[in-house]
Amino acid sequence: MTARKHYTALSTQARDMIASLSRKGRLISWLRVVVFIAAIVLGIMLRHDVTAMSIAIAAAVITFLALVKWHDNVITHRLREEALLKFAESRLQVLDGNLSGLPRGERYIDSNHPYSYDLDVFGDKSLFSLLDSTATPGGSDKLAHRLMTPDLDADDVIRRQQAVMELSDMTSLRDSMQVSGRMAESSLADSRGSASAVAIPPINMPIALTILSYAAFPIFITTAVLSYLDWIASSWCLWTFLSFLGLSALGAKHIGRLHSRLTETVSSLTSRVDLFRHIEESKFTSPLLQQLQQRLNVDGTEASTLIAKLAKELKSLDQRYNAVGYLLFNGTSLWDYRVISNVDRWMKRYGRHLDSWYDTLSEIDALSALA
Repeated sequence: MTARKHYTALSTQARDMIASLSRKGRLISWLRVVVFIAAIVLGIMLRHDVTAMSIAIAAAVITFLALVKWHDNVITHRLREEALLKFAESRLQVLDGNLSGLPRGERYIDSNHPYSYDLDVFGDKSLFSLLDSTATPGGSDKLAHRLMTPDLDADDVIRRQQAVMELSDMTSLRDSMQVSGRMAESSLADSRGSASAVAIPPINMPIALTILSYAAFPIFITTAVLSYLDWIASSWCLWTFLSFLGLSALGAKHIGRLHSRLTETVSSLTSRVDLFRHIEESKFTSPLLQQLQQRLNVDGTEASTLIAKLAKELKSLDQRYNAVGYLLFNGTSLWDYRVISNVDRWMKRYGRHLDSWYDTLSEIDALSALA
């Protein structure tokens, strides 16, 4: 299949899927409205039967939440198809001779370089402009570096050529990386950020506070149950809640700074979990790609799995930006401290791999562009 036929097929497929997903999204939205109205009607009709009313409302709530989750999945799928459509259309424009939308790489221009400036390696309609189909900022940097500082060792050149030749036949992988990369870029406020472990501030949670953060919820539940059974004064439950809330407030500013810095620093990895997964699931035969792929495995666990865990923990901290969520979670379980403890443990165990993972992703991305 020619390049034009390939990208035309991708474009048509994406358009059809976007239309289908849009219809499905509208249907789910109407179903949510119907369920909400049904819950109100059932609540009124069954108001004299508390048990039946509670069951009906609980069923409606569960159904509504399931519809919300389904709708979120449909939206994510549609965003992916929209990214695929933009990618396919951009490739078709290039095939038609329209190079206006291509990256120029002005930031790499160096008038003092021995040849890159004179030969228009960077700039409008340059060699870099035609080659740079990278999915990550790091991949773009690697590609530019390779053009300005080529390999001089014959064995390295051969290994790199073998990797590029293998990737040139893996069209599906390269397309998937492009789509995942475009989705990640759109979700990042600062797409030039890098996941450098050096830039991440030390957390160093006190052991006593870590232990208390895990014991907080059982303590609160025990206090609530004992209060309910009248074994202790009901005020104990309130004082436990207020004590946890006060302790959380003492560290709120520090945790807020940590959260912001962590999110900013590792977002270049956490937003690109799919990119790592595409690479990990591929079957490579060239020595260089096998070596790079192996760097994404830590003690038998894939980097994408570990990065997804870190992303989940950081997302859990987002509850602190909701006033109700902050009061509820921190007042009952010291939520902020517990999540930060989990992140602290993750960083101590895997933080040293962050630079290597990002560098590996960037290297394969640059090879994919050459392919």
